[in-house]
Amino acid sequence: MDTVSYASASTGVRVSLAVAGSQSTGNGLDTLINVENLVGSAFADTLVGNAGNNSIEGGIGSDSLDGGAGNDSLFGGNVGDSISGGAGNDSLSAQGQATSASADTIVLSGDDGNDTISARGEAHLDNSVFVDVSGGKGDDSVYGFADGFIAAGDIFPAFAIVSASGGDGNDTVVGGYGTFGFSVLTGDAGNDSLVGEGIDGVADLGLNHTLDGGTGNDTLVAGASDDVLVGGTGNDSLDGSDGIDWADYSTAAAAVSVSLALTGAQNTLSAGTDTLVRIEGVIGTAFNDTLTGNAADNGLSGDAGDDKLIGGAGDDALEGGAGNDTLDGGVGNDLACFCSATGGVSVSLAVAGPQVTGEGTDTLISIEYVIGSDYDDKLVGNGAANLLIGGDGNDSLDGAGGDDTIDGGDGVAPSSAVPGTTPCTPRALSGTSVRYPFPAATAAIRYPHPSTPAMASTRSSG
Repeated sequence: MDTVSYASASTGVRVSLAVAGSQSTGNGLDTLINVENLVGSAFADTLVGNAGNNSIEGGIGSDSLDGGAGNDSLFGGNVGDSISGGAGNDSLSAQGQATSASADTIVLSGDDGNDTISARGEAHLDNSVFVDVSGGKGDDSVYGFADGFIAAGDIFPAFAIVSASGGDGNDTVVGGYGTFGFSVLTGDAGNDSLVGEGIDGVADLGLNHTLDGGTGNDTLVAGASDDVLVGGTGNDSLDGSDGIDWADYSTAAAAVSVSLALTGAQNTLSAGTDTLVRIEGVIGTAFNDTLTGNAADNGLSGDAGDDKLIGGAGDDALEGGAGNDTLDGGVGNDLACFCSATGGVSVSLAVAGPQVTGEGTDTLISIEYVIGSDYDDKLVGNGAANLLIGGDGNDSLDGAGGDDTIDGGDGVAPSSAVPGTTPCTPRALSGTSVRYPFPAATAAIRYPHPSTPAMASTRSSG
């Protein structure tokens, strides 16, 4: 196996092992015969293999490497590389740190064949890092990892962003971050295994892991953060691991029935037979869903459609969304959230049957807390101790009987209110709006996300 090295070149080079005659490399007019391997310079190189089995090393610099056909080994250097394996069973690896001048992007694509792909990036100073790795066709092993960074005195960190995709085939996709990061892991077609790693996501922005199995029978295991798991079609296993994790069925083509109280495999109706482990929240479809919690504190979001949400034991947060919904909190201090309403709502906990809320004709059962919309709401409690949160807009809040907590939010608030921020702001996560409206059993009301500081409360009678 013969190697040509351009490590001593004073500028970037362009070299192809597929060219039979002479070629202008940027370091002279060279002719390469019976050469299998290339080593680039310390600058930005373009290195291309041939139909044989090649080893190509980019060195330092923003390099473009293409293995071509054959079973190739391609190695990136220190900063933003773009690497394509081409046909064959290839091994691709790269690492990079964002420079002081710009953010860093590392892109690795396996293309055809059964490939092993690994990339790691590091943010630097104020410059984020983006790692994009994909397997393409074949049964691939894909690894993407990145570290964020925050300088002393800075308010916002430099983010670590990972996108890892298996492509077609039965793939293993592992992705994560060290600090200040989030990742999107996608299985695509085939029976895939997705694993999210990382200990410190961007929780205040609602950003951590999103795992999407795609089609096929997939196994999804999230990291230690607050994650969203999408099984897709097929019979899937969703394990949220630590943190507060959501099973998202919003892409299903028809209604689903999902219960967090079932510990084994369950027929979800339209999204396969799934097994949910260490999942705290469920997001429904645009159809008529039935979502059920367990004995823990759960979040259930029905989205559109006429949904039935059953919290069970624990302190649960229920969001029916558009449609005529039934929200049954069960045992515990439970919250009805109207955060996604497109206009003001009128909700009374004193009404036992169906009521026109402005987001449909809804029925509230065993509900103690209500969060309104971003518009002008009318919220009324009952004889129990209630929490009423108006959010944005000019709201009318009446605790009725009992020792109540009233939060008018932004806008013109009642004199007894404690001004606060709108608690149910949608949190964009990879293009999907996901809400985290968790209440807590203690005085520290956690909404809309566990990282939100506890609301200062005031008590008013009546």
